[in-house]
Parts: sequence; structure tokens; C-alpha cells
Amino acid sequence: MVVATTALEPPAGRVFGASFPAPAPLEVRLPPAVLERLDRSQLMALTCALALREAWDGADAGLLARTGVFVGHSGQVRQAQACTMRAYLDDIAARAGADVDVAALTARVRALAPESNSDSLPGLMPNVIASRVAQLLDLHGPNMTLDAGPDSSHAALAAACRRLAAGELDAAVVIGATAAAELVTPPPGHETTEAAAAAVLLRRGEAEARGLRILGELDVADPPEAGPGTRAAPAVRPVAEAGRG
Repeated sequence: MVVATTALEPPAGRVFGASFPAPAPLEVRLPPAVLERLDRSQLMALTCALALREAWDGADAGLLARTGVFVGHSGQVRQAQACTMRAYLDDIAARAGADVDVAALTARVRALAPESNSDSLPGLMPNVIASRVAQLLDLHGPNMTLDAGPDSSHAALAAACRRLAAGELDAAVVIGATAAAELVTPPPGHETTEAAAAAVLLRRGEAEARGLRILGELDVADPPEAGPGTRAAPAVRPVAEAGRG
């Protein structure tokens, strides 16, 4: 059952701009020095988690222990590219032609990412995105980031649904995020934009016991084009939506 949703998208254009606004340190319980080194993908996921936090008001330890986090994310991250460029800045400057303003180039590269320290690597690793959400919401079930190319968000949603259907979890937070539109090659005929969408899923019994308004119901089914003996990737099929409660 879907009991809460939220989404982020640029106010204009395909990207959020040169920077993405970081949440307040007290809101996410992270020092400013750590927030400064988080990739946009992690900041977007934390922003979604803050919007969904109300769904966990009054949650008991049992539910928190059986809630997982599943994040769909694909491709490179901005912070990794920026840190790599800064690490090789001396080599880049040494190879620059006479027509290149090395001072301006150096200033632009250094503005992309702060000097690396022990917080830099966790801040740019995609697999840490789900961990940031689990830490913020105090969730103790499994957390993972899934990369299935353009189908990453779908893969995260399907993984959560399978575990809920199997009774391995009572609830799941699912987030799909694209945080570096310029670094992702979209399928032919499509355009990639920066965006994030998130949902809280609960098993029916848990949602009804808590008196939560059910926004929709999800089911997992194999695509009809899958032939005999084919292990098809599961697809998420909306069964009912809106107005149930």
C-alpha cells in the first residue's frame, strides 16, 4: 500500500542549477562540513526523506526494525567528477595550451568541490544514498541503492514490493533520483532531467492498523511478453489508486 509520496523537480529547465540547497544541519543531524561534501543525489534523497518523515510519527521500534530503504540511481555523480578533476588539477594545468587561462581554470575547478578529506568519499558514493535516508529516519531494515540504467527507479520499487509481499518487511521507503542530467545518456528519443520521487509503502495490515489513508495499491507481475522459461524482470502494476482510506 502507498501511504505517502513526494517529489522534487527543477523550477525551470532540466537541472536545479549550479548547486542544490542543502537541508539544515540540525534537520538531518549532520555537521555542516559533511553536508558540504555530499553529492546532489544524497542531498535530494535527504530532502525527500524529510518530506516523508511525518509518516513515521509514533512508529514503534518493531516497525522501524522492519522498514527498508530502496533507492534507484544510475550513472556517475557530480561530486565524483568534481573531486577527480580537482585531484588531477596540476596535471590538467600542466597540459593546458598557451591559450588557456590556467588561473581561471583552477578557480573554476576548485569551486566545484572542496578540498578532499575523510568525508569526501562517503559523500560521493551512490550506495551511501540509501544509508543516509535510513540514518535520518532511524530505519533498521535493509537499505540498498540499485542501478539498472534507465529502469533504476522501477528496479528499486520492484525490489521493495517483492520483500513486502514475501513478508520480509512491513514497510519500505522507495526513492528514485537523477541528480546529474548532463552525465546521463538517455534512451533514443528521450531527455534526461534532474528529479527525485519518493514513496512510503506499507503492508496492508500495517497500514490499516495505523489508520493511514491508502493512496494506492501496488502489485508485482511479470511482463506479458516474457516467453516460457524466461526469468523476466518484475514489473510494478498499479491495481487501485486514490481515495482509499
